[in-house]
Amino acid sequence: MTEGKTSPKAAVEELTFVLLYLTRMKEYGGYRSWKGYDFDALDSLEEKELIIQGRNKTRCKSVVIPEESVEAAKKLLRKYGIDDWERGRDGPPPAGILSLFSSGNR
Repeated sequence: MTEGKTSPKAAVEELTFVLLYLTRMKEYGGYRSWKGYDFDALDSLEEKELIIQGRNKTRCKSVVIPEESVEAAKKLLRKYGIDDWERGRDGPPPAGILSLFSSGNR
């Protein structure tokens, strides 16, 4: 592998974590995200303690993103040149998202 390049397996894992973070919702003092992603990537993220799948991970439909993992997610956003939500998931989505649903873009 070329120096400075990310392997496909690592990219799947990192980008899965980025998607979990970007689609997060605030809940019980932390964050939760729906888990419709590659099981191996989710298992690896849990092994690295970036997410928590719960005791019965095959039945849980969402994962917990602990507050301690937020900085790791933000670091990956910077690595891949992805902007975070301006006001976080607690506020309204950025104006650019709303424009996708305007009548002129259908």
